[in-house]
Amino acid sequence: IHTCTIYFSSLTFVFFLQILRSHVPFNVRSRVESGHIDSVNEVRVCTVVFLGFPSLGMPKSGGAAESLAAVQSVVQAAQGRMHQDGGYFLQMRCDEKGYLALCAFGLPGGAHEDSPSRGIHAALAVIPHLQRQGYAAVAGVTTGNLFCGVVGSSRRAEYTVFGDAINFAARLMVRASKNTELGSILCDETTRWMAAAVADYTALDPISVKGRAQPLI
Repeated sequence: IHTCTIYFSSLTFVFFLQILRSHVPFNVRSRVESGHIDSVNEVRVCTVVFLGFPSLGMPKSGGAAESLAAVQSVVQAAQGRMHQDGGYFLQMRCDEKGYLALCAFGLPGGAHEDSPSRGIHAALAVIPHLQRQGYAAVAGVTTGNLFCGVVGSSRRAEYTVFGDAINFAARLMVRASKNTELGSILCDETTRWMAAAVADYTALDPISVKGRAQPLI
């Protein structure tokens, strides 16, 4: 009886460990498990894909259950696409801009020389996929220096990214959602230059966005 109790306790521990692992980004998890947690934090060039889902804010006839199912469907589709292209789905949130998702390519432990190309490719794939499912989707894609690291304390910590490229991508995403004539995906010049072979690009006139003194090109 004593042996059986230990056995089932071990299974329970493994079960909960697997659940906990799913809440930690893979690049952090792999470094923790290999004993290199000290090398998680760093500043590096990454590509940001900021996704917006305007249709998720619309009332559903099925109420909260249907709305939650829609959010879950969108998150799973975006997660799968980012993973397929070597990126990370970091965060899903809802604020005054509606439902948003922050994704990144080139994080510590998951770097690629072609992160901008991967980011553009992922955006080009996931947005039509979601549109075919009936969900409006737009994206802002930028490339720049980001602080990537764990913030918090021993009580609770989380992995996050900070940097101007995130704000820039968010501004482009908002502009795409407000003016569909510009296209569903807007990117900065750095990303276009580094991912020139992945897609055909259309140069737009400089646009003014909140928080920027000079127009964006």
